[in-house]
Formats: sequence, C-alpha cells, structure tokens
Amino acid sequence: MSWSYCERWNKKLAEPITLLTETEARARHARGELYTVFSVGEGGTISLAM
Repeated sequence: MSWSYCERWNKKLAEPITLLTETEARARHARGELYTVFSVGEGGTISLAM
C-alpha cells in the first residue's frame, strides 16, 4: 500500500486539498503541524490518517 500526503482532506468532495511531498509531510511532522495521510486501495477504498 502506498501513502500520499496533503494539507487537508475535503470530506464533501472526498479528495485531497493541496498535495504534499513526503519531504514536506515529514517537515510538518517535525514542526508539529497538521497534515493528512491517505491511501487509495483496491476498488477505490480510501484510508485516512489525520
């Protein structure tokens, strides 16, 4: 499973808002800033970690 990163998740449209690279997400994590991690699996199933 591969993970992607974004600033926020749009719940209404079920899509990411402003994609982040892994490096940008790691920097946010180090600074204690919020970001969203998501994965789209088989059949279009979306897994979120906020």
